[in-house]
Amino acid sequence: MFKLEILHMADTDDDLNTKTVSILVADVKDYSKLEPFQYQRFFSEVLSILNEKLSDHGAAAKNSWGDGIFATFNDPRSSARAALDIRDLFKNHPWQEMGLPNLEIRIALHMGTVYEGHNPIREEQGVVGTNVNLTARIEPVTVANHVFSSDIFRKNIEAERTENEFAFDKFPEKKLAKDWGEEDVHHLRRPEDPQLTPDDVVASDDNEVQSESEASALESFFETGSVDDQIRAVDILANRGNRESMEILINRLLDDSIQGRVRKQIAGRLDKFDDKRVVDPLQQVIADNDQHSVVNNSLASLKQLAEKGVVGIEILDTLEKVLNSDEYPDRFKAFVVTIMGEFNDHRVVEPLEKVLTDSEGTNSEVRRRAANALTNQERAVAVGPLIEALDDRDPEVRFQAVTSLGTVGSVQAVEPIVELLLDETEGYELRVKATDALEEIGDLSVANHIEEISDISNSEVRAAVMHMFGELGVVRMLPKIEQIAADSDATKRERELALASIGMFGKESSIKILETLMDETNDDIRIRAVQALGNIPSESSREILMEVLSAREEYIAEMRRTAAIALRKQGKRDATDTLIQATTDPIQDVRKSAMEALADLGGVKADQHLMDICGNQDDYHNFDRAIAAWQLRKAVNERKAVQTLLHLLEKEGSAVVIHQIINALGVVGNKAAAEPIVEYATDESYDRDLREAAIQALGLIGDPIAEEPAKQIIHNESNAMVLRRFALFTLRNLDTASAQQALDEIIENEDFSQEIHLMTRHVKQIDANQIKQALQDARDEALNEAEAEFE
Repeated sequence: MFKLEILHMADTDDDLNTKTVSILVADVKDYSKLEPFQYQRFFSEVLSILNEKLSDHGAAAKNSWGDGIFATFNDPRSSARAALDIRDLFKNHPWQEMGLPNLEIRIALHMGTVYEGHNPIREEQGVVGTNVNLTARIEPVTVANHVFSSDIFRKNIEAERTENEFAFDKFPEKKLAKDWGEEDVHHLRRPEDPQLTPDDVVASDDNEVQSESEASALESFFETGSVDDQIRAVDILANRGNRESMEILINRLLDDSIQGRVRKQIAGRLDKFDDKRVVDPLQQVIADNDQHSVVNNSLASLKQLAEKGVVGIEILDTLEKVLNSDEYPDRFKAFVVTIMGEFNDHRVVEPLEKVLTDSEGTNSEVRRRAANALTNQERAVAVGPLIEALDDRDPEVRFQAVTSLGTVGSVQAVEPIVELLLDETEGYELRVKATDALEEIGDLSVANHIEEISDISNSEVRAAVMHMFGELGVVRMLPKIEQIAADSDATKRERELALASIGMFGKESSIKILETLMDETNDDIRIRAVQALGNIPSESSREILMEVLSAREEYIAEMRRTAAIALRKQGKRDATDTLIQATTDPIQDVRKSAMEALADLGGVKADQHLMDICGNQDDYHNFDRAIAAWQLRKAVNERKAVQTLLHLLEKEGSAVVIHQIINALGVVGNKAAAEPIVEYATDESYDRDLREAAIQALGLIGDPIAEEPAKQIIHNESNAMVLRRFALFTLRNLDTASAQQALDEIIENEDFSQEIHLMTRHVKQIDANQIKQALQDARDEALNEAEAEFE
């Protein structure tokens, strides 16, 4: 006979019998989210299966309401077996084959005295009582596809001394649903079943009671779980991001009985909550100089919170305590100054300056970070300490000081930085960085030192100086820069940056020196010279560029390609004939750049040549014809370009050319193109990429003729999901009443998959401009992939 704790019951009505039973209460998760037709299947098929399970194990009483299941048993072992069988059913049954989603169930077990009698409304026997209510309050806090029981139920099962049939895992007291209070609960399983893990606890819905229960279940792992389970519970709670999870983690962070690895994980994850209430516990850990790993992660979380603006200057006292104490290691102090750098507040300047200027007593990495932190402060207060740091004994600190001064951008820093630039004892990396800083500051007073700077001996620094003067536009330096560009004894780096500077100046007087470099033996220098010519808009520079583009035997392909790009940049139509000639260049990249230049230059002649390329299968590769078709989207005479493209579409045999014709027609958006494109969208004999391009083009054109093809694609389940998604985009972009009605009908049609339903709901919520952008992005991605494949 099973053993039962004594329960104090009220006096019973003479018409009701009292009886001690085992009680099972179960609830199917997400039942309310079923589609209308699924409720019928649930009622007729799922409840039937559950009824068989309960009857197989000898249920004395059974009932259901919606997704709620209730049963009593005279033997607690029978109820435990029934509960575990039902659990296994829901874990393993192929519900989708029945047209249902993957169903999950929560099952609760308890034992106690109940009232049993006639229910006058239902006209059948019923069971009521406090113990029924208690079981119903355990169910909502149960993890889906698991069985939880009361402590009383566990004791009665264990009193039976069943041979290795059941196992219980204890949880701490859990808060039950509907303010019932707290009860000890247990996880019931078979001995061979795995214990509950933190991942099992994670909820997929927003039910408030379930959310609280899962937080409580996750907390139990801090009492009973392994260290790995506890760390996983920390991650899940942090990702949940709600108040209950935050409070659990804060309490455990401050609990010294928790293993250090776990507290370290908590400290590093509290930044996920974006809540000021995590700040004080983190500060407490830091102020107490807790375990170093925990303090380290607490500082890391404060840094993240500072970057997000959750925490501000109010933590300065804690940060200064770390800076001013010898008890904290240097890596913590480095963290602290980084955090201070997030605050644009005059109160952090003094401690940062103190750290930065104390080269004898402060670690160099801490000083370097202090120099970086000052960039976020007001220019007037940051410049002084940073200038002083240019004399720091550590080159990395000096490097950061120069970088920060460039970012701050104060003219006051020009002279000290120039002094460092001229210091031949400094490493060249630091001096090159000085030129970068001077470029950022952008003050022409640096030209006052042009003579000294010109005499710098290090070639790397000289090269950087050439570039700096070009960026600053110091024209007085141009003759010297031209001299270096033409000097074959100068390093390649010097000459390259000198040529880049000549291009920045863009002076016509430099053309002659650039022309001489066309005969240079070093191809890289010649290419740089061509680039510079492209930045000097003049007839003389274009003549040289056209000569380079035309002389296939004399100049390498990369020079010719660069010349085509340079002519495109200048945008003058006097280069049209040369660019037309270049479309027959033996090198594909040159031909492509020439066609792109022709499209940008525009004009009747350029447009006609691109049209001719599209239709000339004998003399041009399909790749060239595809590029020309795509470039016709820019044609000056849109009407003629569309007519040409449509004519080609009728007779074209190359899929890659058709693809680009369709892409171009989609961009132009001429409605005359809609009907011919429909065939390519709906005909399943074409490859998927071509059909995708066609439906995208129809969406961009926006003609109502696209409605029926789009619906046809969506309704055909054999079509790839990505193709059906673009068809949904097209319907949405039509923005007609009938197209929007079609989207609504898709949502209401139970024959469509859940994925299509979700996708359609999403598409309906997107702004029309976003839809158009999505279609354009998809087209551009396909173009890039196609181009990469050819190359």
